[in-house]
Amino acid sequence: MITLESVGFQIAGKTILKNISLEVASHEILGVIGPSGAGKTSLLRLVAGLECPTSGAIRINNVTASNADHGVVLKARQRGIGYVFQEHALWPHMTVAKHLEWPLSLAGVNAVHRHERIMELLREVRLESKMRQLPDTLSGGERQRLALARALICEPEILLLDEPFANLDSVMKVELRDMLRQLHQRFGTTSILVTHDQAEATALANRIAIVADGELVQTGSIEQLLKQPESTVTAKLFGNPAGNIFPAHFNADAAERGRYQCLGQTLKLDLPPGFNQPLECYYPPESITVTPSNSVSDFTVTITE
Repeated sequence: MITLESVGFQIAGKTILKNISLEVASHEILGVIGPSGAGKTSLLRLVAGLECPTSGAIRINNVTASNADHGVVLKARQRGIGYVFQEHALWPHMTVAKHLEWPLSLAGVNAVHRHERIMELLREVRLESKMRQLPDTLSGGERQRLALARALICEPEILLLDEPFANLDSVMKVELRDMLRQLHQRFGTTSILVTHDQAEATALANRIAIVADGELVQTGSIEQLLKQPESTVTAKLFGNPAGNIFPAHFNADAAERGRYQCLGQTLKLDLPPGFNQPLECYYPPESITVTPSNSVSDFTVTITE
């Protein structure tokens, strides 16, 4: 289990993350979605112990890993984490097999067991025939599979994935997603998948967290985010196509409390007495049907897709 408690992070006085509180259950895959610059990679680096929060605390399996008062308590190598970096971060002078052997050597695994585990994992990621090759001789998909294998070779409890499908074609993305799903089930990791592509997140994740401008906007299941967005940020970021947001205005002539008008329709809302502020109404794409009508509430629409 991974727990972030009111975590904030700054670099040179610039706020990157603000008051993030989040829990990732054991064996869960949490997808983190947001635009570029939202703070997604910084979130991963904090969990990995590569950065220290400037406020709040991070706990792994109920043990404090780092906090603003004491800094990094558990070093990165003590956290049981595998990390797949966005740009692979492969070592150009090491063969495919050496990429997997080196972490095992550092962990003190003997030569016989190293060989067994390396060959088993290479077979699973279909790189057995490439074991003596250097990274620059591999295709993009092969380099990504090597990065994934290196992250898993020491059988970590936690797997962090930073845009693992970036720069891959659509066929390779599907293939790698299927492989990642199988490896997640086999190793039983607790995983955080960072991406700006919601199709990747929804294909793998149990839950989705929306991050924008350094803030955690909403966390929930795919259905919750689609049908019950808590803000316009979620409504605009999530869904394909995204939901529709229309202004609603208070109808001062209505006799009952909570009467609003949106798209020519009267809405009866359960609102506090005296509330009459402008609202925004969210309509999922499937909730809108365009049909011919002679109603007095007709309005013009432009269909773009």
